[in-house]
Amino acid sequence: MPINQTFLRIPHSLAALVLTLFVACASTGPRDVNTMADRTGSRPYPVLAARIERILADTLFPPSSAGIMIYSLTRREVLYSLNPDLLFAPGSNQKLITAAAALELLDADFHFATDIFIDSVDSKRLIIRGSGDPLLDETDLDSIASLIAQMIDSTATWELVGDQSRFDNIPKGKGWMWDDDPYVAPISAFSLNGNSIEVLVRPGLHAGDPTTATLMNSPPGLVALDNHSTTGSSGKDDSLTFERSAGQEIDLISIEGTIGPERKESRTGIGVSDPGEYFLKVLSAKLASHGVTVANSCIGIAPEEDPPLFTYSREIDSVLHFMLKESDNLSGECLFRTLGRAVSGQPGSTEGGILALKTVLHRFGIDSANVGIADGSGVSRYNLATARVLIQVLEALYQRGHIFERFRLALPVAGVDGTLSTRMKGTPAQGKLMAKTGTLRGASSLSGYVTMADGEFLAFAILMQNYPTGPRDYRNAQDSIGVYLSASRRSDF
Repeated sequence: MPINQTFLRIPHSLAALVLTLFVACASTGPRDVNTMADRTGSRPYPVLAARIERILADTLFPPSSAGIMIYSLTRREVLYSLNPDLLFAPGSNQKLITAAAALELLDADFHFATDIFIDSVDSKRLIIRGSGDPLLDETDLDSIASLIAQMIDSTATWELVGDQSRFDNIPKGKGWMWDDDPYVAPISAFSLNGNSIEVLVRPGLHAGDPTTATLMNSPPGLVALDNHSTTGSSGKDDSLTFERSAGQEIDLISIEGTIGPERKESRTGIGVSDPGEYFLKVLSAKLASHGVTVANSCIGIAPEEDPPLFTYSREIDSVLHFMLKESDNLSGECLFRTLGRAVSGQPGSTEGGILALKTVLHRFGIDSANVGIADGSGVSRYNLATARVLIQVLEALYQRGHIFERFRLALPVAGVDGTLSTRMKGTPAQGKLMAKTGTLRGASSLSGYVTMADGEFLAFAILMQNYPTGPRDYRNAQDSIGVYLSASRRSDF
């Protein structure tokens, strides 16, 4: 039995009759995405509809739900839709809306600026002001330290001050789940190494042996390890768990569980509890390596009237690429707060980010009352979107030629790169389908663009939710639809 639109079990023969009557009564003219207001869906092309509904197999979907829309950007016509106005948790498809807002509201030459000052009041205070650059790593900090050493008195003893006032001080998004911690990196105007510390665990030689755990990118005095994990008897015994406890002087990462003896190693990113402290400790060490003595560090505010000694900047398109291709949550949240600061004039915040995204949806002619926005990355369960809304966003970007190419180049490409590097590889979709993935527990999505065999350019949105198993079967269904569209011609429908 194919998936039906009211989530009731309908006999196959009756469903076929309903489909036939619907197709017979459907208008043959173009169907604009903004005027199709049906809740259950549209099937003006029965061959296409039948193929998709074979992909959405009985064994896959009766306990679950799907919202799908396929729209021809070339002809401005809805080709297929299923529950297009049903709300779903979009997961990282939320990043499509965040990217659209960034492209619409921020200039192409916008840069994330990390400013370095010498305090005009106390000439032995170095002040670093962060602006949410999510891609800063230790190589960048080494470059910053090298430039500082060349521009200041390296014989003096300095105090290092971190200014993180460009963002508010709330490190998590609304609706983030408690068990996301400690794996999701906290949000801050200071970001370094994705605000995560990597923990490497290696098994012993025999079952029951203790493991070896190592911190890979942590400065001294920031965190310590409390390792109780052991070597399992096989790969099926892999069950490592991590907890982070924030202490007054030092954080503690506790490790429990087992790792299989045949595993070479396990690498896990653990979010730091205080990104500002992490940033300043690493920068202090980098300055010391370049001959600059730092006596202490603290959080403070840079005088607004003081010009920076220099600015270390990163272009916005680098962040957009990393956010979309790698589905990086920290990049999504830093962009979200940066947008909030741009529209509100206040420190970047969740409320400001929501205002920014809703502002852009209104510009696109989308009713934001039908969208739930809680963060910029899609981690929150409070986010809600429909297949139609995502198609409207994709169409609006397509119509804006001045930003569409930048957006298109930032999307993962099937079988080529990003989160789609291994999906649809060796199929007609490879290199022709560009889309954003999205995954939460019990929810999976894929939305983007695909070029058909005859050159027709489509936008598609596929949202799937409420399944108790892993996402593999649902991703396979998404891929099957993408491959079918890329291999088809209009005459095939």
